[in-house]
Amino acid sequence: MRILTVAMVLFLAACKGPAKISDLNFSNQYSVTGLQPAASVYHDQDQSSLLQVSVDRNELLYKKENDSLTYCRVKIAYRLYSSVKSPVILDSSSVIISDGNQGSANPIFATLQMKTVLLQEYACLVIVTDLNRQLVARIWLWFDKSKAQSREFYQLIDFPSGRIKTTPFLNETDTVTVNFKGQGGQAFIRCYLRDFPIASPPFAEKIPVQFNYAADSIYKIDFYPGVQLNFPRNGFYHIQFDTLKKAGLTLFRFDEDYPHLTNAGQLIEVLRYITNKNEYDKMKLAIDKKRAVDLFWIELSGSTERARTLIKKYYSRVERANSLFSTHQQGWKTDRGMIYLIFGKPASVYVYEDMEEWSYGSYGYSGTLSFVFEKIANPFSDSDYILRRNPFYEQPWYRAVSRWREGVAEND
Repeated sequence: MRILTVAMVLFLAACKGPAKISDLNFSNQYSVTGLQPAASVYHDQDQSSLLQVSVDRNELLYKKENDSLTYCRVKIAYRLYSSVKSPVILDSSSVIISDGNQGSANPIFATLQMKTVLLQEYACLVIVTDLNRQLVARIWLWFDKSKAQSREFYQLIDFPSGRIKTTPFLNETDTVTVNFKGQGGQAFIRCYLRDFPIASPPFAEKIPVQFNYAADSIYKIDFYPGVQLNFPRNGFYHIQFDTLKKAGLTLFRFDEDYPHLTNAGQLIEVLRYITNKNEYDKMKLAIDKKRAVDLFWIELSGSTERARTLIKKYYSRVERANSLFSTHQQGWKTDRGMIYLIFGKPASVYVYEDMEEWSYGSYGYSGTLSFVFEKIANPFSDSDYILRRNPFYEQPWYRAVSRWREGVAEND
């Protein structure tokens, strides 16, 4: 009877859950561990779109079944809305996948067909559940079916494996093919080969600098289904048929193995938020940069063992920021990436049409530290947000940086 009661409570709680995306707390998705699925949308038909979801097998729990083989069971579901504040679900569906390929480097992948129409914008809530341990991850997508060249009319496929890519990030050796729902013919590739500065502190007055949309270079290609693309040079590449419009497909080529950090130069660069200029310059000029990084952390923490723990925490946040917040610049360099790196995972994250609100502490109570990030219209990414800066943040910022320099991770 107790089991039945608990099951009924869980069922009723699920049914009673928030109906609007803007009512949901997305904080758990900002953890550095746990489920971290990726999702994208492809408008394959005028009356439908494909939701494409990938889940890393290493993040799922595999358990022995009756035949003594180990399986994971993952449920992938979606709810489709007209906006993040709408309570009306336009379409929904789910699929349960049972997988026995534990240890495979390839992610689990699912495609769900959503009912969509042309000339409309949508907000989609994606819910991924590890059924073996009832661990849930939620992500939300905003996509546009009103512009014929929006990025969701393109589908990225890894070559030669044929696996669908759910993120637009490429490495030096990556080649992708592209399916396109629309006109073919000659396309223009606008190349942006720029290095953007890191975010300024949250209390600093930030003078808005208008992005220069003029490409650093531009060239033409014959664009057709299955065309192969490779970009060996760092930068981002915007593919268009009509250069008088800003919509198109953008592919990003950051450092090798992005969003991960793979060399000592990268390990130094991301320390800029917690170092002074002399410390930073000294490490940058060091002959043995890896040793310079290790010594920096050992001096902060007081021991090799504590340094090892602190290094793992700091750089895990960097890599997670890269996964979550990348736009035309690396995720750790953005305003959201900066706050995430220094302050850690927020207690609450609420999303709205034009902003995100983060809170550290109990939401709505005095003493809570809150940040508001305003969404910026960006033809290259849906993930471009700018912090509303305030002199009030100076003391909390330096306190959090000091904690790192004392060998303690803020909001660990």
